[in-house]
Amino acid sequence: MKDPQVTEHHIRKEIMSLPPGRRGQLLQWLIEMDRRDWDQKLQEDFSENGPGMPLLKQVKTDFRAGRCTKCK
Repeated sequence: MKDPQVTEHHIRKEIMSLPPGRRGQLLQWLIEMDRRDWDQKLQEDFSENGPGMPLLKQVKTDFRAGRCTKCK
């Protein structure tokens, strides 16, 4: 549950008080969390009936019809 007393300013101040090594560990954790969030969003977008499915279907149709070129 969110603590209404914890503000972004407070969090930033606490992070800046960490030793560099601990900040690095926190950064790596945040990067990994962001990657998991991104992967989850892609899974949702391209799942059956997801908002990305029409685009994926169009790309597959274009590819099968030979309307795609190789990336260089």
